[in-house]
Amino acid sequence: MGSTLLFGLLVKNKNIFLSQIVGGVVGSAYLGLTKVYTNEFLFGSVTTFPTFVGDHASNFINSMIGLIISLVVSTVITFIVARRDKN
Repeated sequence: MGSTLLFGLLVKNKNIFLSQIVGGVVGSAYLGLTKVYTNEFLFGSVTTFPTFVGDHASNFINSMIGLIISLVVSTVITFIVARRDKN
């Protein structure tokens, strides 16, 4: 499903693809500023959230906040770009 979405929607619409990248950068910047760490080396996805559980509860909470920031930023930028392209 993920590859279908990537090639079917994002590659055709480069502006939407760039908005997703910007959302990821903003969320990642938050994770870096709050020094979120994982217990293992892995590629992030929804199924890897347990690796953010550590000694401090703030690590997991900040990782969830970073996810929400990425989601909101990319959604807002995508909405603005899609609306502009429609007009």
